[in-house]
Order: sequence, then structure tokens, then C-alpha cells
Amino acid sequence: YMIKVGEQEQFSDGEFSYGVNGLDKQVVIENLPEGGADIFTTPSRAFEFGVELFDMTYEGVFDANGHRCEKIVLKPKADSFNGINQIFLYVDRQKSVPRVISYDYNGAVLAVNIDEVEFSDEYDDDDFKFDRGKYSGYEIMDFR
Repeated sequence: YMIKVGEQEQFSDGEFSYGVNGLDKQVVIENLPEGGADIFTTPSRAFEFGVELFDMTYEGVFDANGHRCEKIVLKPKADSFNGINQIFLYVDRQKSVPRVISYDYNGAVLAVNIDEVEFSDEYDDDDFKFDRGKYSGYEIMDFR
């Protein structure tokens, strides 16, 4: 995965996670957690909604993030899923991509607005590998 937000980016080569903060000129390298579903340490988990883990309910058509979307509510089959009580997923009707994902963490809501989703077969494996040369002058903290 690769996620870019402003001067920050988070990416993984499948083995390690790399967090780059362009404002502070810092890079944090960590092992990927195994089997965890925490979206803060493994952002790709934000898009995993297994039917074995959640009951799903369709709630109709809504406007979300400037798009006409289908709203789906996911409730964990257990009392909660890593502290999550509900997930609200808004899927763009025309492009079939998520536009907003909201997580209810015991009453506190975290919303992720998705402005752009790129699909491409043109990515090279090297796009997801850490190259120290790109981060000259950065403090690199390696916690592997």
C-alpha cells in the first residue's frame, strides 16, 4: 500500500512499514504487525471488511464527500472489533470506489475521506521499496 496526505506518506513493501514526515524530515521504519487489524499501524486494513467478521446492512443512497453514494453499515459479529462498534461505508455509485469510511470507536467517530483512488497495473515493485537516497537530510528511525 501507499498513502499520501500532504507532506506525509505511509507505504509498505509487504514486510516493513515506512512512515515519512516531510515537515519534520523524519522517516520511521517498522515491522508490519502480524494479524492485527489496527488501521493506524496497517492502513490497508481500513479496506478489509470480511463477511465472517461483520453483519452488513444497506441503508440507501446518500451524498458523501461530494458524491452520490450507497451507504453500508457494518457491525462486528462480536461486541466490538478492535474497539470498533460500527463502520459506515459510502461507496460511489458510478465508480464503485469508497468515498468515505467512518469508524465508531466506542462513540468517537473517525472519518476517512477518500478524494482519489488510483488503479494501475503500471506500478513497479521498486515503487514500494525504501530508498535511503530519496531521504537525504532526513532523520531515519529504524525500529525493525
